[in-house]
Amino acid sequence: MSVTAKFVANLFGPFYSRTNSKSVEYQLASESATIKDLIEKIIEQFPSIKEFIYDGEELAENTMIVMNGDIVGGENWFETKITPEDRISFFQGQHGG
Repeated sequence: MSVTAKFVANLFGPFYSRTNSKSVEYQLASESATIKDLIEKIIEQFPSIKEFIYDGEELAENTMIVMNGDIVGGENWFETKITPEDRISFFQGQHGG
């Protein structure tokens, strides 16, 4: 039997404007949860933000997922393990000159 725990994601920019929430909470399997599991729960509740997270199967170009102050990235970013204590935030990057 899988034990679940509460996971929290903080939402900024278009993630906030599409959900009208500064943060969302979901129950996930505490032993095996990944960043992709959390994303899928968010998209399930708020389908309109999928376009800000994914570009095909990849992370959208201007989207940043920050966990405990570090950007989640790399080839297998979606397999990044998460814990209930992690501080996870979703941002849309902006560039200027």
